[in-house]
Amino acid sequence: MINKDEVLWYPMRVTYSREIKMKESLDKLGIENFIPMKYEIVDNQRQYVPAIKNLIFIHTDYTTLSKLKRENKDFHPLRYYMHNVTEKDVNDKPYTHREVMFIPNREMDNFIRVSLKCADERVEYIKNLHFACKPGAKVLISDGPFAGIKGTVKHVRKNLSVVVALKGIAALVVTQIPKKSLVYLTDDEY
Repeated sequence: MINKDEVLWYPMRVTYSREIKMKESLDKLGIENFIPMKYEIVDNQRQYVPAIKNLIFIHTDYTTLSKLKRENKDFHPLRYYMHNVTEKDVNDKPYTHREVMFIPNREMDNFIRVSLKCADERVEYIKNLHFACKPGAKVLISDGPFAGIKGTVKHVRKNLSVVVALKGIAALVVTQIPKKSLVYLTDDEY
């Protein structure tokens, strides 16, 4: 259940690839937001473009975001990401309902730190989110440019890699990490 006054990161769909326009509108209002970006060759020129089409993360409380969507026509293209939540009723029977998805601040900070290094050839976005979200050993990168990043160890193209995933929304992989730079964590430490 979401605390409607707690400031969290909300992944939002933006219809018709208007994520840059949405970012500009949010920036004017002073609302923190983030669009994962990458370099891509477009018309023989290297351009900085959204890495994941139609996605923006907005850092605010639920009440403010709902009011913004409801009262400002510039924000009508925003759509919440939803997920199923199973809870128990008063008779202890499980039932499922849909809730607005949010990303905890710690996870989002981790993701943003890696995303901002996307120009590094060792960082890339993963399209196969099923692979990215599979269980694996939890690690902390202890040194180098990615020191402090937490993720899951995977082998990508025969390289030891660390995957940083956000609940089936987006994932990044950091490849070619020396094994000595990894500190294995327990679930409690992660």
